[in-house]
Amino acid sequence: MSRDGFRIVAATVALVGAAAGQLAADDLMPAQDIEAALTRGPVVRPRLDAQGYTTAETSAHVSLQSILFDLDSDRLRDSSTRQLDEVAAALKRVATRGPVVRPKRVDEDADVPGAAPYRVLIEGHTCDRGTSEYNRGLSKRRAERVREYLVAKGVEAGMFEVRAWGEERPVAANTDEASRRRNRRVDFVLRRHRDALEETTRALIDSGEGAGGLLDVTFEAIALSQGGKRYADGEIGVLESGDRFRAGFRVLEGCHVYSLFLASDGRVEWLLPADGVDDAPQGIWCYAGDEHSLPENGEYYFLDEHTGKEVLCLVPSPAPIERASELPTVLREQAADVSTEGLREALSAQDIEAHVLVIDHR
Repeated sequence: MSRDGFRIVAATVALVGAAAGQLAADDLMPAQDIEAALTRGPVVRPRLDAQGYTTAETSAHVSLQSILFDLDSDRLRDSSTRQLDEVAAALKRVATRGPVVRPKRVDEDADVPGAAPYRVLIEGHTCDRGTSEYNRGLSKRRAERVREYLVAKGVEAGMFEVRAWGEERPVAANTDEASRRRNRRVDFVLRRHRDALEETTRALIDSGEGAGGLLDVTFEAIALSQGGKRYADGEIGVLESGDRFRAGFRVLEGCHVYSLFLASDGRVEWLLPADGVDDAPQGIWCYAGDEHSLPENGEYYFLDEHTGKEVLCLVPSPAPIERASELPTVLREQAADVSTEGLREALSAQDIEAHVLVIDHR
């Protein structure tokens, strides 16, 4: 696969590159796997909301494309009800294993009932077919239909919250039916009350170490021109044609991730998702705890014969960047001096951060 300034080459060492808990449309996830995904340990860096529950963006999740509806409808297909029966069985088991949450005392003689140990957020998503307003409404109706079905199957109604995202959080490019099918999904997010967290996790939150950036990014290079010498992160500087490089990142908090490569001739290419449209802004939603690599499947980029300054840039944001289409221009203007502060000012987006690899390609 050719690039301007770099190419992709197969590697012998693989990085993890798939979303945890994500399932293909034709598969059926059994109840025990759903339970395991939702109750796995704290996802990297938990944060709490005002009610004392972990935020949706730092909680464990299961993403199911096997919950299908009739076209432009909230009517569940038969295959979907079989999957939801597994979800119901999993959530019932989750509810029984919940710890006792301490009641909140108003005074010495009166107790207020304690909070439920878990809240289950049902999130509805669509592809980009139709208007944003229509898609948000459709995803809400579908998420509500899922909740109704689960309650009818005996899951406690008080566990649930519903959120509709429409087309706002794609996990794949909306360029063909296969990728659109991945985006038409229902997510289940298990939010834990503070008292339902392990003691070490509560200590992490109390210490303030639970806060931080959105991504943990690592850069790696193999300098074949130097006999295969390996470099990491800040050590990477001067490389030559034929040398290899790649990036890996772990998601610390659910966010939209935009990734771009600025070649030496000034051309900018969107890298994520790999099946994206080259000249259109492409960002995907990444869940807390996910690990991705650029390029995917344990491959490397390698530098071709065109020398000059090359820049690989990852830009995570809690919300879609309204002026994402301007990122290539901003990257060209800032080039070797790309910074979070510079991107924030140029894009009028205060919540984004930047992770940048600058290569002096000689």
